[in-house]
Amino acid sequence: MAIPITDGHAGVRNVFRTVQRTLRIPTLAALARRMALIRCDITYRFWKAFNCEKNFADFYAWQVIRKLDAGHAHKTLGKRRIVRDTRLANPAEHDPASFAATGAEEFAELVLQGMQPGHKLIEYGCGSLRIGQHCIRLLADEHYVGMDITDRFYSDGMDLLNPSLIASKHPQLCVISDQSQSTVSNWKADFIFAAAVTQHVPLFELDSFIDKLCSLKHKDLGSRPHRRLNWQLMLKLLND
Repeated sequence: MAIPITDGHAGVRNVFRTVQRTLRIPTLAALARRMALIRCDITYRFWKAFNCEKNFADFYAWQVIRKLDAGHAHKTLGKRRIVRDTRLANPAEHDPASFAATGAEEFAELVLQGMQPGHKLIEYGCGSLRIGQHCIRLLADEHYVGMDITDRFYSDGMDLLNPSLIASKHPQLCVISDQSQSTVSNWKADFIFAAAVTQHVPLFELDSFIDKLCSLKHKDLGSRPHRRLNWQLMLKLLND
């Protein structure tokens, strides 16, 4: 009978993983995430002490802009690409081709949900137009509205778009505020979506975020919550 030969290191790893799961020992990645959350919480508390009138969205914008200005990459924001081992050198900036390749999967989901060229669309938390760029290309002139907590996020995306696309489609971009919320809600959009946003909203501001997002939905717009949406947002949309 043949005796299977296995990699000794792999066997040790498998044993370690079994013990880890049994004893519920967190992985290094899980520990790193917890430490990052603790560090963020401490930083936020210090920042809040000097910015009492501002909210977590302001803190998040301040934190990300500092990172971008220092030449670091962000997964969904800014002009730089996410690559491994970027601590030793600043990552390269996107060129038009590499930027055009981002956000394609999420855009495909919107098309599957029924988005058509004649529809009006609001992207709430448009960031650096990673997904928005594809929507702008598809939709008719002035049919895309992107909103975010700071113009720095979408300004970076606009810099990466072809000037002829901007000139032909005139994307409408604005900072989230009471005034812009009111103006955009009267626009009667056919599609409203937020991608990779709720993960950055703390629980104590989640209700406010959901209320602001849902306030953009006019009475004639039906609801079709996507499976990736936060469950509280799903309930809110279905009950409105």
